[in-house]
Amino acid sequence: MHEGASFVISNLILTLFWVITANIVLENRYSRITTVISEFSIISFVFFILLERLFPIFSTVKLLIGSFTVAFLIQYFHTDKPAFKIITVILILFATAISDVALQAMLPKDQIISGEIFRTNGVFVYSVYLFLNFNFLAATALSLRAYKRKNIGLLENRQWFLFLLFPLSQLLSIYIWVPSYTYISEKTPSHIIFMICVDIIADIALLYMFYRTASNAELRARSEMLEDQIKSQGSYYNQLVSTYTDIRRMRHDIDNHLYTIRALVDSGNTKDAVEYADKVIEEDQIHILFPDCRNTVAASYLEKKAEDLSILGITLNADIHIPSNLDISNPDLICIYGNILDNAAEACSGIEHASIELKTNYKQPYLTISCTNPTLHEAQKKRQRFAGLDRGVGLTILSHLADKYDGELSSERNGDTYHTSLVLKAKETANV
Repeated sequence: MHEGASFVISNLILTLFWVITANIVLENRYSRITTVISEFSIISFVFFILLERLFPIFSTVKLLIGSFTVAFLIQYFHTDKPAFKIITVILILFATAISDVALQAMLPKDQIISGEIFRTNGVFVYSVYLFLNFNFLAATALSLRAYKRKNIGLLENRQWFLFLLFPLSQLLSIYIWVPSYTYISEKTPSHIIFMICVDIIADIALLYMFYRTASNAELRARSEMLEDQIKSQGSYYNQLVSTYTDIRRMRHDIDNHLYTIRALVDSGNTKDAVEYADKVIEEDQIHILFPDCRNTVAASYLEKKAEDLSILGITLNADIHIPSNLDISNPDLICIYGNILDNAAEACSGIEHASIELKTNYKQPYLTISCTNPTLHEAQKKRQRFAGLDRGVGLTILSHLADKYDGELSSERNGDTYHTSLVLKAKETANV
């Protein structure tokens, strides 16, 4: 049925479409040129030269072997999460399957069965087929890329695999019932188009549900951060009330101390006056955790966080330099510190005498926040703090905030140490 130069060329172009789609969506292990050439060569040989000679066009075995080949190559040449790579493969093949069905719905059934239309109008038919594939694959690539950028870290692997079963079952169904519609059934093309629309609508609805789930997960994480902020603010203002009372008492005590020192000096007991003054200074020494943090909201939150970490046996060594006002909202600032420190604390779980190094510096117009902490191997880590959420939820929120403030997020593991760095572009509005 399918033969000739136009058939071979269209298959090669379709393979190139597949490879380009995968490289748009996924991160590469090697250079982009090496990846494209390698994937294109292997897929072309296996899927469209070897399998095309052994199996008919709608062979389930051909679909499975070809799909496995594509999946294996994408798993090897790309570095994204395995579940997301498999979903990418399934949706690429699903887009092509939909193109197959749509094309057959547009052509006369008797000419498809006889193969006449492919012999007499091969160039036109295959051009339309490539046009359909281009549009469906472009929509797939753009959708997956946008979804990956916003939500990939908010769902765990088992949830991605549950979603994977849905388009996979649709793909297998298409390859099972399309031959029946084409060669046996009296169903009209409108029935096929209707089934395709139902599948597409169902996929869109499921993706929207996943989007809402991911958004709710992020809001839940942010909510916990803000609850911590409210608690720390309450504690901070209680301390202010207590400090005001202490200041009134201290003013009375200072008057008495000054009176005593003055009396010692007047009586000529200068040495005793110096010793008395030194003792007063030593007793009234006040230790401030973050003396260079002028943002009271951040300071109060970090003080509370340091107390919570100490209860877990984790020491927070912080060097915080923040002016009183920045063009970064306090809720965002709390989300940043909360997610960085929660991720660090989770990584430190199970490590004795763990210490987290947190640094913040402002050099107009950039605010740099970095955190270094020890970490266990993946197999030794405990369950994440949010049930049903992936570990990447914190990093995903930080990535969103980096985009919001024209900044950059980097995180890397070096042996048993994990380092996170976030740079935000912030306009200083006050220097109080």
